[in-house]
Amino acid sequence: MNKTTNENCELKFKEITNKLLIGVDIGGSLLKICILINKDEKIINDYIISKKNFELNDIDSYNLFLTTLQTIDFEKEFLPILRDLNDIVKINEIYATGGGAFKFNSILKKNLNLEFKKYDELKSLILGYVFMNKYNSFYELDNGIMKKIPPSDLLFPHVSANIGSGVSILKVESPKKFERVGGTLMGGGTLIGMAKLTIGMDDYNEILELASKGNCENVDITMNDMNCSKSKESNTGENLSISSLGKIHELVQSGKKDEIKKEDIALSLLNLICSHIAQYSVLYAEKDKIDTIYYFGTFTKNNLMADFALTKASKQWNKNIKVRFNYYGGYLGAIGTLLDEQN
Repeated sequence: MNKTTNENCELKFKEITNKLLIGVDIGGSLLKICILINKDEKIINDYIISKKNFELNDIDSYNLFLTTLQTIDFEKEFLPILRDLNDIVKINEIYATGGGAFKFNSILKKNLNLEFKKYDELKSLILGYVFMNKYNSFYELDNGIMKKIPPSDLLFPHVSANIGSGVSILKVESPKKFERVGGTLMGGGTLIGMAKLTIGMDDYNEILELASKGNCENVDITMNDMNCSKSKESNTGENLSISSLGKIHELVQSGKKDEIKKEDIALSLLNLICSHIAQYSVLYAEKDKIDTIYYFGTFTKNNLMADFALTKASKQWNKNIKVRFNYYGGYLGAIGTLLDEQN
């Protein structure tokens, strides 16, 4: 059923008439910024490069600068960047997608007398990853190792799971034909919220770093604990968890609370959320006989810990499903707002 095609979707960046373009994707937890500048604009490029939280990517004759901020720091962190840039070159428009484009528009207007030019969130995502595909930005995990996917291998139809604070699941038949078929309210915002309550951490990267040191068998109830048959219940023969954090109550009741490690809880939470997202995504794919799932969002952005958990969970639900990611992850929506769609 799948085919490799980018038919009827020629994309290019909008024309830069004032030396730079700014695109943002403002979600419930994070604000993703994309700034596009001609490589020969030395003053502006030097300013951006001096801001160490920006990631630099070379795209043709452009420099593409990317960074992520907490949405709650919109006025504290995002506005100062805009003011500094505005001192160098007059900003006429900021292209935006995501719910925060409406929420923060009045603040932007009050402080800089600018308004967001708003774009559809799902269309911006798809335009973003179809465009960035030609820069060899897709990959999958093969035995835990990142394997690049060639641009010719962007498969349609596919299921796209956009993981933000929550998750939107799309059925994408072509770059111009897609629909939201479902979603789940359990996403990256859930991980951060649950980690804050259980282990006192709310920085996503720090949570994943901690999870990489954990062993969820210490806090989950597993198949071995219940004397289940591995060969009957698991595609891989692993000792799978059957109840996330299921041992916590027993450990506390038996006076072993001090044995509960934060890293084990972090990994259990990550696996819980990834299993939930993967199950929904696989079910929607199977419903329409689709065999490829693309996971997007800052949750997955070049983060092999989360990518591995999503791949593992997806394969547990369907061992034949293809699972793919994009290096630009959560920035694809912001990039998509900067694109012109040509017929």
